[in-house]
This record gives sequence, structure tokens and C-alpha cells, in this order.
Amino acid sequence: MSEAIDVYSEYEKKFYTTKFNDEWVWCFQLYGAWTLMKSKPFKYVREFWDGLAHLPPVSAMLATTEGNRSCQLEGPEGRNENIRAVLLFRRSEEPTWDNPKVKYIYQYPLRDTDPETLNALWEEYNVNIIGESWSPHILGMRILDRSKKKNVEHRMEIWCSAPDDALKTHVEEKGGYMKVNG
Repeated sequence: MSEAIDVYSEYEKKFYTTKFNDEWVWCFQLYGAWTLMKSKPFKYVREFWDGLAHLPPVSAMLATTEGNRSCQLEGPEGRNENIRAVLLFRRSEEPTWDNPKVKYIYQYPLRDTDPETLNALWEEYNVNIIGESWSPHILGMRILDRSKKKNVEHRMEIWCSAPDDALKTHVEEKGGYMKVNG
């Protein structure tokens, strides 16, 4: 009888078993009341990449310079509705303004952003926030569609429990600022 062959490389084993420090969830805010649709939570690297691969690109969910969004979600009343914002948050945190842990919101505008840039920013921010390479104080982020007619504008928001000088500098370089919540 022959021995079983291990077909997974060490890299693949780590990819399937490596956990983040926290469990995360993507949320989709619809227009109107603060209605959030949440994805299945994820804690493993593999779950994150699988989920990101199956989500429509953020440029399909929000308005872009290439035209209107092509993706909608079924709202609470059974109608397809446009998505106002896409969020990434720690599962343990409620992504609302009145969450007492949200003390600082770093935000900056994104104007006339083409779809490729918007998608690349979304992926970059997901990776840096979940991997905690920017700050362990980040509770989540939101990219908000603030477009009106032909003026395409979004706002990137990073919600934190404590101030972070490096994050503040990053946002200020992009023409943004830090807002104290509460």
C-alpha cells in the first residue's frame, strides 16, 4: 500500500488556514433609511479572497465616470435598489455613526474616479485594513457614492477607535481630514 501524497504546498496550507486577528463583514448601504445588507462574515485569508472574487466590482455598485452602476440589491420592500455605500467592518462592530467606539473618522473625496482606479483603491484598502498594516484601531471603512447627475464623486471614510498620526497624514495628503465623532 502506498503512502498518501500531500498535494498542497506549504503556501497553500497557510492560505487555507491563516486567520485574521478579527472576523470581518462587507455591508451594502441602500438609499433611504440606514438599511444595511451584510455579507457572510469571514475570518480566514481564503474566505476573504473568495468573497472579494465573488463580489461585483465596487465600480459596478457605485456610479463612475464610465456611466451608472450596473448592480443593485433587493431592498427591504422587495424592489431592486441602488447601493449608496459599500462598507467593510469588523463583525463585532456595528457600522453606525452612533457606535460609541467610533471616535475618529478619516475621510477624503474621490472625484471623477475611473472604474479601474476605484476598484484598485477598494482592494488596496480592504487588504491594508484587514491585515492591520495601517492601524489596529481601524473598525471599518465606507466608500460612499455622493454623485449627482454628471458629477461623479465618492467619499472614502475610515472609522477608528483611536487617533492615528500615520493615517491622518495619509488622508490629508489626499485632500481629506479627520473628523471627531461624538
